[in-house]
Amino acid sequence: MTLAADDPQVIGEYRLLGRLGTGGMGTVFLGRSPSGREVAVKVIHEQFSADPDFRVRFKQEIAAARQVSGAFTASVVDADAEAVRPWMATQYVPGPTLAQLLEEQGPLGDAELRLLGLGLVEALRDIHRVGVVHRDLKPANVLMAADGPRVIDFGVSRAVGNAPLTVTGNVMGTPPFMSPEQLNSPRSVGPASDVFSLATLLVYAAVGHGPFDSDSPFMTAYAVVHEPPVLDGVREPLRGILAYCLVKEPDERPDLQELTGLLRKWRPGRTGADGADGAAQAKDAAAPDPDPDTMVVRRRNDPLSPATRPRRPWAVALAALLLVAGAGGLVLLLPESEDGTAVPPAPRPGQQQPLRSGEALPAGWRSWQAVLPPATVGATGPVESVRCTADGTVAVHCGGGSVRTVRLDAATGTVLWRAPQPPTAPGTREIGDSSTSRLAGGKAVFVVETLSDTAHRLVALDSRDGRRLWHRPVGKADREPAVLGALVVAPSADLRAVVARDTATGDTRWTSPNPAGLECVPYEMDGVLYGVCTDPDEEGGTRTYVRYASGDGGRTVVTRRGRDHDQLGVSGGWLVFAQWGRAGDVAEHEHHEGSYSALVLVDPKGVRAPRTVRLSGTPQGRPVLRGDTVFFVHHWGTVSAYDLRGSGARWTRNTGVRGLGAPETDARGTTLYVPSLSGRVVALDSRTGEERWRSGHRGAPPAAYHDTSVLRVGGALVVTGAGGAVFSMDPHDPGLRPGGDEPPGSGGFPDGPPPPPPPSPRGR
Repeated sequence: MTLAADDPQVIGEYRLLGRLGTGGMGTVFLGRSPSGREVAVKVIHEQFSADPDFRVRFKQEIAAARQVSGAFTASVVDADAEAVRPWMATQYVPGPTLAQLLEEQGPLGDAELRLLGLGLVEALRDIHRVGVVHRDLKPANVLMAADGPRVIDFGVSRAVGNAPLTVTGNVMGTPPFMSPEQLNSPRSVGPASDVFSLATLLVYAAVGHGPFDSDSPFMTAYAVVHEPPVLDGVREPLRGILAYCLVKEPDERPDLQELTGLLRKWRPGRTGADGADGAAQAKDAAAPDPDPDTMVVRRRNDPLSPATRPRRPWAVALAALLLVAGAGGLVLLLPESEDGTAVPPAPRPGQQQPLRSGEALPAGWRSWQAVLPPATVGATGPVESVRCTADGTVAVHCGGGSVRTVRLDAATGTVLWRAPQPPTAPGTREIGDSSTSRLAGGKAVFVVETLSDTAHRLVALDSRDGRRLWHRPVGKADREPAVLGALVVAPSADLRAVVARDTATGDTRWTSPNPAGLECVPYEMDGVLYGVCTDPDEEGGTRTYVRYASGDGGRTVVTRRGRDHDQLGVSGGWLVFAQWGRAGDVAEHEHHEGSYSALVLVDPKGVRAPRTVRLSGTPQGRPVLRGDTVFFVHHWGTVSAYDLRGSGARWTRNTGVRGLGAPETDARGTTLYVPSLSGRVVALDSRTGEERWRSGHRGAPPAAYHDTSVLRVGGALVVTGAGGAVFSMDPHDPGLRPGGDEPPGSGGFPDGPPPPPPPSPRGR
């Protein structure tokens, strides 16, 4: 724009050529130095020049801007804060502001948004590196140069730790792009505030309006502080990334390094892990808190059979005590005896004398039952599966998709605590995998929160009260963290390495780069850290099983197996695999219905040659290792037992109960408890297959397939069924019903047979 009649002709030694724009604090001119260099000259409005406080703030802006240099900021060339009209000259960047560009051309495409986000993150990194917070990142303060964006105008910035000059009644910033802390407590604003503002700016660039826009600045400010962001029209995975940045609590937002990794992994045109559109998966998680005594958890297929995840075989490498929930899972690792079976927790003082099972009921135990509804108040649709696991005390943890992790008293079913709410914003909020580790004064529970297809983080919770201890970015949420001593080990956020962290602090202890082109997932078995490495672009390729040195992450190859081998666990020092009966049997194995032909035993130290145990009768179903026996549990009611030591089939029993889930044995390994979707439990003699008892069903059959589980806590059983049901029973007084009392044709369900199970999701 040409100069106005009252505009100055010269500022300092710079001749002004025209106007570039006008803002609330001043006017920006295009100037030229005596050498011919073009600069942008910001001249403060006359009404502010007489304000001593404003001059101090302007000096602060100059000082802040002088410290910042980088490819995505405009460097300061000259300034005079003492002039009659204070001014500052910066590098001239030809190009419109982002606000002008969006007004002329409309919202940006995905590729442009990714480059814009990465450029602005780099600019903020340079700004924060020198201890400065911008505090006014908005489209008008971003110049769109040909080689990338430039951040300008540090008018309300300040050095971190310096006392802000905001006076009572004044708010420094632009409400639609401000953070909650700028409005609530401007004196405590830190770098996380700029992350929040960056996310609001990217929403604006993606859809043409901000996530908190309202009819007035006052309503906008209220929405920033109290309301969830409106992200309609923002496509996944960017939607989940921005929702992560827009949480109200500064400490819960990603830092710039994590945000860089999330944006780099986003490949425009591939909106999900398998190229599927993730927008339909986004759900509003901003509803009021549910009742404190009711929770819902959601579970994937049991990981003990890798057949449930044909494209992610590493999941099956986890021991039988893994618990998986929702799109992530909950894993609580109990100590194991030499034969691989779980060691029961020691009874507390004052408990009953041991029962016939060798374990006493938890002190104060009573039979209890609960139905855990969705955590989101007002949510509709069927409640998905609940899965819980013990943590070595008389308590259980439960977790699942879009809910908090919960700790329950296994004696009474009372909720002891709920984990802090995951970031409240539209989009997927899934509690993922967790496990426990002893810390000073207690234990930590590790949970993976899924924020989008490309945004996941490992969160450490204090098992005493559920409060967050720390969080770090990790790879996909369906990859369970391994806990070994004082280490928690998980894939890196970019899936190129395995990272071991200190369980108490989250500090990195070592990093083990993956073999070229492979993605590795760590897991703990029998006190040893293992991993399975696969080519993400090769569905049916070879799986490389490795062993890590817990001290430094050194890696050695244990064995290589094809996709048709499911790893079950460790028994007698052998790694145990179940080999499929027919090649190409993928669909049946996804349903826990595929057949198996052999058990393969591998010495992880390579001293003994591999052994193969041929299976007669090609058993079908989910293979589960318990001690020296592999049980095959078919969804439609058949249970078979095979001796791992080579003596062949022990027995096969058709229970007549449909919807069978993962079984568990008693402390002595003599009784096998098999749960069903209707809540019925069938107890079988683990040596002969003879039925000892079956309980009555609990609740109606599910409207859709969900898995079920049984857990031993002391001498009691904690069982999960369909519709969010969780209950506890005494295995010596289970509410017996004689065998064969099922309604005709129901197959164990009071209202008919259950629907068939779905295949495992792609990519797991």
